[in-house]
Amino acid sequence: MLRDLAAAAESEVALWLAHRDALLAAARTQTILDCAHDAFVSVDAGGHITGWNTAAEQLCGWSAAEVLGRPRTDLVIPARFRAACQEALARLRDGRSRLAGRHLELVMVHRAGTEFAVEMTLQRHVEHGEAAFHAFVRDITDRKAAQAAVEQDRQRLADEQSFLQTLLDSLDTGVAACDADGRLVPFNKALRDVHGAGPHSARAGQRRHAR
Repeated sequence: MLRDLAAAAESEVALWLAHRDALLAAARTQTILDCAHDAFVSVDAGGHITGWNTAAEQLCGWSAAEVLGRPRTDLVIPARFRAACQEALARLRDGRSRLAGRHLELVMVHRAGTEFAVEMTLQRHVEHGEAAFHAFVRDITDRKAAQAAVEQDRQRLADEQSFLQTLLDSLDTGVAACDADGRLVPFNKALRDVHGAGPHSARAGQRRHAR
């Protein structure tokens, strides 16, 4: 009798210690994640949020207490993308997708309703026999704006060059110009016709010979 009681007590103590260690490990992990600059989000196989760090709170406007246990798609995915997101999650859950480990660009929505572009790195692993997903997410709004500005500048330059070439080609007089390195850069149709050169002739870019 006493031996059975001692064994039961020892088992209870072991379980309590294991539970305490698990709680301490979870607390340490959460502390590390809360120090991360990127948002961290975990979801279970059903798409319910199980992990949410401080950066995620700042990024999306929801506290951890408000989101844990709730469907991810209802909170941070714009309505028009929710069905596609659910399908992608199902493929990931079944191991039919190669998205895990890749850098993905997608759109998320803030609690206030503002949409913003993010880059996400997703990982899949199995917990207690079921798939779970962990993602680091960062706001790339500034990066996308910078890329758009560069593209606008490139397009504007291309339009200006096209306009200049069209204007030069409308002249009956041959026109040529040299850049600072002495290379022959734009010359018009009239001059090409005189020399029998095509619009992309090798004459373009040649250095001017000193007289």
